[in-house]
Amino acid sequence: MENKCYKVLIVDDDLEMCALLSDVLKKEGHSAVTTGNSLEASKMIKREEFDLIISDLKMKGLEGLDLLEEAKKMLPLTPVIIITAFGTIESAIKAMKMGAFDYITKPFQMDELILTLRKALENRFLKKEVVRLKREVESRYQFHLLIGKSPSMQ
Repeated sequence: MENKCYKVLIVDDDLEMCALLSDVLKKEGHSAVTTGNSLEASKMIKREEFDLIISDLKMKGLEGLDLLEEAKKMLPLTPVIIITAFGTIESAIKAMKMGAFDYITKPFQMDELILTLRKALENRFLKKEVVRLKREVESRYQFHLLIGKSPSMQ
């Protein structure tokens, strides 16, 4: 994975958690956009591109799973990590089936979080690389390029 500054959206109604996650991301060399309002996050997802989304599960307005569903529609290549203090096996299974990259319960170990962030960003990088390579192959091997231009082929 190339070393670049990734843009991460953090959505949590606990502003201390937003600040903590933002600090971790900045130490990792990334930029963080934080909001404690899930409805505002929904608007942001519709108008901006993010490389990673970290969302709390239980919030006023849209819940984390609703935001996950919206993110998967608007930004299908962007991994979403769900974090929660109210984790259940059922909600974890539902989040993963809906396309969450990971599901982390609070309190979490900082090392675990950093490893998950790195894996999610690498996943995003690889997905974008696959899309780029597919486009390159398609443009290089288009049918009209198969027709010879030499006089004997004309």
